[in-house]
Amino acid sequence: MRILPLLLLATFPVSAQLIFSEIMFNLEGSDTPNEFVEVYNSGTDSVDLSFWQISDKFSTDELVDGGMGTIIPPERYALIMEGDYDESAGIYLNLIPDSVLIVRVDDNSIGNGLSAEDSLFLSDSTGAVSDSIGWSDISASGFSYERKRLDQPSTSANWSTSHDSLGTPGFLNSVTPPPVDAALIASSITHSPDNPSPNEVVTLTVTIMNEGTDTISGTVEVTEASDLLGSSSFSNLADSDSTDIDISLGTFSSGQHLLTVSLLVDDDADSTDNSADYSLTVQYTEKVLTLNEIHYAPDAGIVEFIELAVLADGELDLSGWHFSDSYTSNLRFFPGETVSAGDLIVLSSDSSLFPYLPLDGILLVSPDGFPTLNNSGDEIFLFDPAGIVNDSISFSDDWGGGNGRSLEKLNPQLDSPDIGNWGTCTSLEKISPGADNSILVETLPEAGNILLDPNPFSPDGDSFDDELRISYSLPFAQAYLTMLIFDSMGREVRTLARNLVTGAEGTLTWDGRFDDGNRARIGIYIIKVEAVDKSTGQSVEWVKTAVLAEVLR
Repeated sequence: MRILPLLLLATFPVSAQLIFSEIMFNLEGSDTPNEFVEVYNSGTDSVDLSFWQISDKFSTDELVDGGMGTIIPPERYALIMEGDYDESAGIYLNLIPDSVLIVRVDDNSIGNGLSAEDSLFLSDSTGAVSDSIGWSDISASGFSYERKRLDQPSTSANWSTSHDSLGTPGFLNSVTPPPVDAALIASSITHSPDNPSPNEVVTLTVTIMNEGTDTISGTVEVTEASDLLGSSSFSNLADSDSTDIDISLGTFSSGQHLLTVSLLVDDDADSTDNSADYSLTVQYTEKVLTLNEIHYAPDAGIVEFIELAVLADGELDLSGWHFSDSYTSNLRFFPGETVSAGDLIVLSSDSSLFPYLPLDGILLVSPDGFPTLNNSGDEIFLFDPAGIVNDSISFSDDWGGGNGRSLEKLNPQLDSPDIGNWGTCTSLEKISPGADNSILVETLPEAGNILLDPNPFSPDGDSFDDELRISYSLPFAQAYLTMLIFDSMGREVRTLARNLVTGAEGTLTWDGRFDDGNRARIGIYIIKVEAVDKSTGQSVEWVKTAVLAEVLR
């Protein structure tokens, strides 16, 4: 009968509690005889380990005196070693503190021999389970499995692989948190509104976690290029608790901003998790980049391209900008270049366009490739870094271009979706990548207009739509008017007026004949109108597209 153990247990109050604090189950080479289990007396009284038992999934062992007795004082560690471990020459020599109680199991292995996937149960002399733990291949060879907090439940979240080889048998675990250890949870950082514009105040939210044992207070700061944008303080954050901090940052300019979020807590033992970089993207509410030339039906040996004009007042960082054709799920991102106001940027599939660009031309090749544009027309979308469409076009081949010639915009300031703002390139090279468009209207009229009627027209002698009437309304009282007609190859074929003195309004007609009297073929023709104010010399220009239709008889 076990009368003595029961009497001994009566000597020590039940307020004593023994828990697992460290397990060494996987060593380099053979585990025997070097496996150990560390226990901790978290109670206020001593505990006699006589007749206590330790069990794994397959076997149970009784704890026996290892030569130091079986009494573990309160708030002290004890080590359970294999029966054949040699304390005088074992691998833990000079590692285990002399004052630590060592007991053994009653054979040469703990349980059935601890494995990478196992469990342990610690039972007192009455058979009551004092603590238990299970694991599954979580520690590297030669490292122990340590309990982080001795005052917290034995959950998987409260255990971790030791930082130190061979573990920490008989002393403070290497994974035990220090008194002061605050952490900024980088993955928690968010901002509102989700898609801010330049006139909206941005608020950043970040989660702070107290991973230490003391109550903490501190401050969160947000900077951009070392400039402080905002800060917010917190106080009395208890151990293992967290709090969300809101920081108002004010407004931002359009584009991408790299922010640094920093956590400041006095005496923080681990500052490696006290800062994080955060990328904030602010949408562009004004058009700063616009479509200017599209080569969608090139001749053999020439690649397709899209030309963009920079409308921004100063420099523009292209990081995060992207584009697509009608398949908007397939986005192509720009290389991270910085461009300036007035620059013309050419996007293409490769560098073979370089010989066609000016010496200072800018050719960009997206790492995501270039879409194949349809010869009959297509859609192009230009997205800012926030994913907002900054410019777009849906064109067809009757807008101009085709047959080896590009589609050009009359002026970068004009709206892209308007067919009247585009025409066929008239350059001998058929394209003008990186250079001023061949049909460029350099000065946009503040007032006035050019109207073509009928358009299309058919000068076939049937007295119906035989002439193209070109009506003009000028922003000048008197002006010198020049009106020229070009074919789709860019050749001047008819002069309707050159330095003609005119009033503010008038109409000229084209009968569909060239200057030499020959009839023009069916097709697209460019009407270029320039007016110069007689008194000030100020000039305005228009370029319009006319279609000569029907078979001539």
